[in-house]
Amino acid sequence: TLSGGALIIHSPRQIEDGGFYHCKASNEFGTIVSETVELSFGVMGDFNLKRSPESGNENWGKAIFCDPPQFYPGVKYYWARESFPVFVEEDKRVFVSYDGALYFSALEHIDQGNYSCNVQSVVSFNGRNGPFFPLYVKPHSNYQQLKFPNNFPKAFPEAPVAGKDVRLECVAFGYPVPSYN
Repeated sequence: TLSGGALIIHSPRQIEDGGFYHCKASNEFGTIVSETVELSFGVMGDFNLKRSPESGNENWGKAIFCDPPQFYPGVKYYWARESFPVFVEEDKRVFVSYDGALYFSALEHIDQGNYSCNVQSVVSFNGRNGPFFPLYVKPHSNYQQLKFPNNFPKAFPEAPVAGKDVRLECVAFGYPVPSYN
């Protein structure tokens, strides 16, 4: 429905209504065309139904990646342990990155259990729960020297805009568990 300068799309559908739009205005002296705006819809796919077990050595660092479903425009990540909604508690040893990865600076035997990555849309209440999978912690007589995992430190967003918030993340593997400054 076009009403004055407003286009109202009732019950929009992604395939039919998604795309690029512009406004065109005319009078007896001429015509102008606005800049283009993109109409896109939030999307949240489903997780893969199965996930392989993970394992790591006691007193060594470990990264577990989320493997989220397809989504648009963005999601927040949560990790559950043993059952939903028992979320993993973050501390100086356990950290959930903005990219969804779960990091352990140094695994402890108490970390052994079943884990699930969960996502929630940043624009709606829609979310998805990933499958639970086991994390096995193997005894190890040695411990890991301090080391940064690949890609750290990280910036979110990767290309920040002046005047907007930026999150800088840093995590290190190693035992004893490191402190940061």
